[in-house]
Amino acid sequence: MEKRLKKSIDPLPMLLISLLLCLIFSSCGTNNQTAALPKVTSTPAATPTPSISPTSAASSVQSASPTSAASPVQSASPTINTYAFIHNSQVWIAVNGAQPVQATHLGQAVSTRAKFFWGPLYWFNDNRDLAFTLDIIDGPMGGTSCGPLAYGNDKALFILDTATMQLTQVHVPGDLTQGVSGSPYTGHWMFFFPEDNTHLLAWHSHISYQGESSQGGLYRYDITSQQSTLIIPTDALSGLNHGKNETWLDMRYANNNLFYETVTPQDAEGNGHFVIYQHSVSQPSSPDNQVLDLGAERLCGPNMTPGPRGQFQLPGWDIAPDGKSIVAQMLTGSDMLNPVGKVQLIDLQTHQANNLFTTLSADILNQDVQLFWSPDSKQIVLGQDAYAHGPGIYSLNVTQPDQLQNYHVHAPASAAGPIDVAWYANSQTFALVFNGNVYEFTSGKSEGHIILTNNDFDFTPSSHA
Repeated sequence: MEKRLKKSIDPLPMLLISLLLCLIFSSCGTNNQTAALPKVTSTPAATPTPSISPTSAASSVQSASPTSAASPVQSASPTINTYAFIHNSQVWIAVNGAQPVQATHLGQAVSTRAKFFWGPLYWFNDNRDLAFTLDIIDGPMGGTSCGPLAYGNDKALFILDTATMQLTQVHVPGDLTQGVSGSPYTGHWMFFFPEDNTHLLAWHSHISYQGESSQGGLYRYDITSQQSTLIIPTDALSGLNHGKNETWLDMRYANNNLFYETVTPQDAEGNGHFVIYQHSVSQPSSPDNQVLDLGAERLCGPNMTPGPRGQFQLPGWDIAPDGKSIVAQMLTGSDMLNPVGKVQLIDLQTHQANNLFTTLSADILNQDVQLFWSPDSKQIVLGQDAYAHGPGIYSLNVTQPDQLQNYHVHAPASAAGPIDVAWYANSQTFALVFNGNVYEFTSGKSEGHIILTNNDFDFTPSSHA
């Protein structure tokens, strides 16, 4: 998603982490169980059978037919003609106004206990190709130590040609292909972004199940030649805790620059700083630039033993698509177990900072929020899924920051789970994914409508207005 996906590496040496929050880093774990078919306005068309490219190491086979359950009635159709989403642990697409159809049949041989971890979905190549990442774990998963999430970070990267239903898995030459037991698709891709109409930028982990690899870094994938070229090796990034486990929390790409978030090594009490760096993609040999220190909190017990920690897992931030500004959730105060959250807009040229969303309650700002820039770099949506009265969804225009808009999500009081937001290309409409539904909102109007139900998580609109 734009965006999004909805993307998160454990900053600590101990990487056995529980699956609790699947939104961060735009990845989501779902059970491989049957569910009601998604409904937009009528029954989806017949399912096409995808094929796999000869160069792919993966396989794609028909899944068993799902058992359909009753679906809620839709209130409206999407205002866009082309979109993609995840339903019943598979990718579905709707192209040029057609009804959605199932586009993948991945993981047919896994058991019903398998967990599917999806990264974001991205349209490119004039909306013909759809890129996505996936990790499937069909087996037991360990407990937790301390720190953010780790499960499902390294994924297989796929390119789907929606015209031919050809599915290609992207590999790095000489890649380490052995995965954990029970994982049918192996890959070490963590983040990826459309660079232009025919190129993707994707980050390949240098830490794998087999140890460290020289293949780590940012790659450029050419959809025409189906070749990947290393642009920035891992050791070129000064913010990485070299020689230890990767410390990525999130990455963004904007205006020929890669932005990445890490956590500084913890002190003896277990406190660490969230820090964002910038590295040029057009001039990859240039040094890194520290963009922002988001603040610190207690991440673990003394000497990295399990213990009490602060309430933040992954403070929200996003880079404006024009690359000129960053919006971030800052952690303030001296109490590392109870830092105070606030949202700031920082100009990356002048470094001037302005507080945003100042009228929101501490219940919202003192927990992780998600922040999403509109494509025109003028509006910001803030989302908080752990608010006591249901999800809190707000927006503002950076030219009128005091005019806050609240959006109403009509969901049961017991509704819970992660949220995600995908702006449409017109910068006037956005989709909200929450509690199995996709809502469509117009900026500035508090009431929206449901456009899709029984959705696992991701929803990605067309890349064109």
